[in-house]
Amino acid sequence: MINVVIVEDDPMVLEVNKTFLEKVSGFKFQGSADSGKKALEVIQEKQSDLVLLDIYLPDVTGVELLMDIRKLEIPIDVIAITAARDAETVHQLFRLGAVDYLVKPFRFERFESALESYKKMWNKLHNVESISQEDIDTWIEQNNNNVQTESLPKGLSEITLKQILMALFEQK
Repeated sequence: MINVVIVEDDPMVLEVNKTFLEKVSGFKFQGSADSGKKALEVIQEKQSDLVLLDIYLPDVTGVELLMDIRKLEIPIDVIAITAARDAETVHQLFRLGAVDYLVKPFRFERFESALESYKKMWNKLHNVESISQEDIDTWIEQNNNNVQTESLPKGLSEITLKQILMALFEQK
C-alpha cells in the first residue's frame, strides 16, 4: 500500500483529490495539510511515500516546501497538482524531483494514469535489489505517454470545461 499525504489549501479541491485517490487501488490517504508549515509536520509524522502537492499555499509556495523537504532529506516522492503552469515553476519542480505534474483542472483519467504509473515504479523499486535499463526505459516511456492530452467529449471545449470547473470551485 502506498501512503499518501495531500497538501492543498482549498477544502473543495482537497475533497476532489481525496475522492479521486480513493478510487485508485493500492493507495491509502494518510492525511492532509493546508499550509507549508503543517505539511512539513504531517509529512514527517506520517512518513508517507507520496505527497500530492499544490503550489499555491498561504504561507509558502509548493516549490519552497519541496526545497525544505529535500534539505531535510525526507524520503518522499511528489506529484504536483496545481494551477501553476508557468515554465519556471514546472521546471523547478522537476529539478527538485517531482515525478509528475498535473495542471488543474484535470480529468480523473489523467490523475489515475499518474498514480498507476507511479505505483508501477514504486512497486518495482520496493521489490527488487537492482533495476535494469529496460525497467527505467519503461517508466520513462509511461510517463511520456501520461502527458499526452486526452480528447474531450463532443461539444465540450477545454476552455468551457475549465470555466465550469472554476465556477464549481468558487461555489464554496
